[in-house]
Amino acid sequence: MAYLDTNVIIAYCFPRDNNHRNAKSLITKLQELGVKELYHSPLTLVELYSYVSRNADILNIPEELRELIRTKEQRVRVIAEYCLSSLSSLTTSVFISDTEGLINLIINNLPNVRIFHKFAEALRLAPELQLPSLDLLHIIYARQVPERIKYFATLDKAIIGKAESIKNALGIEVITAPPQDSEEIRQ
Repeated sequence: MAYLDTNVIIAYCFPRDNNHRNAKSLITKLQELGVKELYHSPLTLVELYSYVSRNADILNIPEELRELIRTKEQRVRVIAEYCLSSLSSLTTSVFISDTEGLINLIINNLPNVRIFHKFAEALRLAPELQLPSLDLLHIIYARQVPERIKYFATLDKAIIGKAESIKNALGIEVITAPPQDSEEIRQ
């Protein structure tokens, strides 16, 4: 199993994206590794909806999808669903943990601080992994999939740069596609 970072989904879905060939290469690599299931998290959906809402007017989608769109909300939902369905050669599943609940956390003797479990885990791992916040949360989601994520597929430089730390701390191998031509991996 592999966890797909949002940047891979977006680049794979849109042929005009600068990293489209990298994303296709990465998906092919996952298939060659025998991966049949891909996971993404609710955070991925938020990032995907956010990206689409800001870029919907310039995204190239099939005409039959354009005909389904009447409102801004429909536009974002239809394009996001299109992105996820573009990966139909592999099963994609959103993972929502039963540990999504709030837990109490004592920070500097503040007695009434409550935080989501995943955020508490992120606080614990932040000093070791030193990743930007959203990247760190993606890693946390991947770690908490019960069926055990083996690979984290990304085009993100920050995560790629911490691949060894992630492997040592969590046992998840970060994989990416080599840049093709003059394309660059996302920052």
